[in-house]
Amino acid sequence: MGQASSKIKNDKGNTLNTSNASASTNNNSKNSGQASNVKTDTEIDTKTDTKTDTKTDTKTDTKTDTKTESLTDVYGNINFITFLSSIYARLAYCTDHNFLCYYQEIFGPIICKDILTAINNQVKTKGIKSIINDKEMFDLTSGIDKFDLKTYTSSTNSEQSEGVSEKEQVHLQFLPLAKKINIALGEQRISKHDSNCQFDLKNCEQDPNLIFIQIANSNYGGIYVFGDRRMPNLIIVAFRGTYSVKSAGSYTKPSSLIPGIIGKEAHIPEKYLTGIFKLISENIHSILYAMTYVSNQLGKEKKQILTTGHSLGGGLTTIFAYLWVAHITSNQKYKNKPYDLLNHNICCVSIASPRVLSKELANLFCCLTDDGIELNDNCNKMIAEIKKLQKSNDAINEIIKGRITYIRNTMYRDPVTALPLKGKYYHPCSDIVVTGANTRKAVTSDCYVQIKNSASARCWTKKKGTLFKKPVPDRLAITMDYNMPLDCVDTKEKRKTSKYKSPNLFKMPMGYHIMYNGISFAGALDPYEFMASANPLKSREESKEIIRTENGGDTVSRIIIYPSPTSDGNKAGVAFFDLSKLRKTTIDKEDKKEDKKEYITKLTTTSAEKAIASEDVNYTHENFEQLTKSVTEYDILRTTALLDGTHNLVHFNTTGPEHDTTLIHTPTITKGGKKKRKTKKSKKLKRKRKTYKRKHRTRKRGTRSRKKKMIKRKRTRSRK
Repeated sequence: MGQASSKIKNDKGNTLNTSNASASTNNNSKNSGQASNVKTDTEIDTKTDTKTDTKTDTKTDTKTDTKTESLTDVYGNINFITFLSSIYARLAYCTDHNFLCYYQEIFGPIICKDILTAINNQVKTKGIKSIINDKEMFDLTSGIDKFDLKTYTSSTNSEQSEGVSEKEQVHLQFLPLAKKINIALGEQRISKHDSNCQFDLKNCEQDPNLIFIQIANSNYGGIYVFGDRRMPNLIIVAFRGTYSVKSAGSYTKPSSLIPGIIGKEAHIPEKYLTGIFKLISENIHSILYAMTYVSNQLGKEKKQILTTGHSLGGGLTTIFAYLWVAHITSNQKYKNKPYDLLNHNICCVSIASPRVLSKELANLFCCLTDDGIELNDNCNKMIAEIKKLQKSNDAINEIIKGRITYIRNTMYRDPVTALPLKGKYYHPCSDIVVTGANTRKAVTSDCYVQIKNSASARCWTKKKGTLFKKPVPDRLAITMDYNMPLDCVDTKEKRKTSKYKSPNLFKMPMGYHIMYNGISFAGALDPYEFMASANPLKSREESKEIIRTENGGDTVSRIIIYPSPTSDGNKAGVAFFDLSKLRKTTIDKEDKKEDKKEYITKLTTTSAEKAIASEDVNYTHENFEQLTKSVTEYDILRTTALLDGTHNLVHFNTTGPEHDTTLIHTPTITKGGKKKRKTKKSKKLKRKRKTYKRKHRTRKRGTRSRKKKMIKRKRTRSRK
C-alpha cells in the first residue's frame, strides 16, 4: 500500500503526520512513540484542567492506544466490502464539509489507490455480485501479505459431516486500517498527550477524485450519492443513521410502527415500517436523479450500485435495494436515458438495521438475493408470478434471480437490531422455514464488538455557565480494544459453540451499537444536539434540519453538489425547493368515482396513506436539471451549507404529470380496505346496541309488572 501519510489536525488546526504503517507490531509502536513526543494545547489542558475521572480514563486509553503489542487475528467470516461499507456508513453522518475533509483523509492516505483500483476492476469485469469475493478481487494467497496487510482464511461451509467439501476464502486483516481511520475521524486519541478532540476541520483541500450529492429535507437529512474517479464503475448510495429524536421516532413512534399495504408484488402485500418508508418515499426521485448526475460525471461506462447505511440508515438501504429491483428498474422507463448507465443489480450492505419489512415481504426480498444457492419452491413460485406481471420487460425477467447481493451485518447483543419487536416485522432471510437455513447463512455476518465496559472521558470539558458541576461530554467516546476478537459467524449454532466470548457492556449497553468492524460511530452523535432535538420550543436557528417555510410550514428539500456545476472544483453548489408542492396530496374526484374500490384498498392505514402521499411524484428530471443550473456557490473547503433556504427557493418552470410514480404497484385486492372495515365494525356495533336495548327494555318491563302485581296483592289483603 506504500507509506502514505495521514494528516491529523489538533485543536489549533496544526497538522500531525502519522505514517501509514503496516499491520506489524513494531510499526504500530513506532508511530505511537513518535506521536507522543509532540506537545499540543491538549497536553497543557490535561495538566491544568483535567480532573481525576479524566486522568483515570486517559490512562486506560493510553494503555489501549500506545501499549498495544498486537491486533487480534480472529476475524471469522467477514469480507472487505463489509468493512468498506462501514466507512461509508460512518461518513454519511457527517456534514457536507466534514464529509469532504474526512474522505480525502481516508481514501488515498489510508485506503490506498491500489485497493480502489482492484475493486473497480472486479465490478467492471465480473459485476457487483463478485464484490464479496476478496480472494478473486485482490488476488490473495493465504499467508502472503497484500497492500501491507496480513491475510487470513475463513470457511464458507462447515458441513463436512454431510460430505460437503470445505470451501475456504482468503480475506484481508483490515483492523490496522480501522485504527488509523478512527484517528482520522477523531474517534481515538493520537497519543498520551493528544486526545484528538478536534471537532471542526477548518482547513480542507480540494479533492479532484470525489463527486457527491447530498440530499436532505425538513424530515430527514443525510443521503449521500457519490463516486470516486479512481473507481469510475461504482456508485455508492449511503444513508445516514439515527441522529435526532425525530429520526429515531421513524422506528419507535406508535404511529410509525403501524404496518400498511403500500403496494402489491407477486400477490404479496408490500408492508413496510411506514415511518422509515416515508423517508425513502419523499426522496426517491432526488436519489435517482443524483445517481444519473454522478454517473455522467464519472464517464460513459456502465455503473454498478452499492448501497449501505448504519442503524436507521441500514433500514433505509434495505428498502431502497428492494425498490430498486422490484419497482424502479422493473419499469420500462428506467431502461432509457439518462438511466441506461445504471446497472439493474445492486449490492446492499445493511449495518445494524432495525426490522423494516413484513414477514411476507422479507421472504420475497430474500428470494431476490444472490446467495449462490438454488432457490426453494416457495421462492420459485414468487419469482414466476413476478415474471407474469412483467412480460413486457424481457431483459429484467432474465436476470430477476439474484439481483440483490445482500449482506446483513450485526453485532452480537446489539439492541437496535431487535427493534421493532418480532411479530409484525422481520429481517430478510430470517424465516428459515420459507427461505431456508442456507440462504440465511449466506447473507449473515454477526460479529463481536471491540470495546471495553467503560465510556471514555477524553473529550469531556468544563462547560462554563451551566448547571452541571461535573464535566459533560462535548463528544461521545469509547475505549476501544483491538485485541478483542471479531469472530464473525453466520449461524446461531456457531455462535453458541464459539470458544470466544463477547464483552459484557452492562454499564453502556448501547456500546454494542456504536462500533462496527473496527469503525467507531460514537462521535457521529452529538449528545447536546440530540437532546436539543427533543425540545419542541427550539427556535429556527437551533434546528439541525432543513428549515420549513414560515407561512405554510411546507417541507423544504436541499441538494448539495460537489464540485459545483458552475465552478472549477473549489466550491460546492446548494439549492433549495419546496418539496410539498411536488407531492400527490390530493386526488381528483373523477378518479375516485371511476375506481373507488381500488382507491380504498390502496390506503389501508393512515400511516400508509401519509407515506404514499409524501412521494415526490411531480419531481421530474427536467426540474433536477433546472436545480443544477440554479445552485448558489459557497466555500465548502471552510464552511458548511446553510439550513435555511426559505428565502431562496427555486421555483420550477413546469412540474411534470404524475407519471413518475415508481414505488406503488396498484393492488389487485377487491375486498377489504379501511372504509369497508369501518362499516363492518359499525354494523356489528349497531347490532350489539340493538340487542342490548331490547334486553334492557324487557328487564325494565318485567320489573314494572312485578311491582304492579305486588301492589295489587297488598291492597286486596288490606281490604280483607
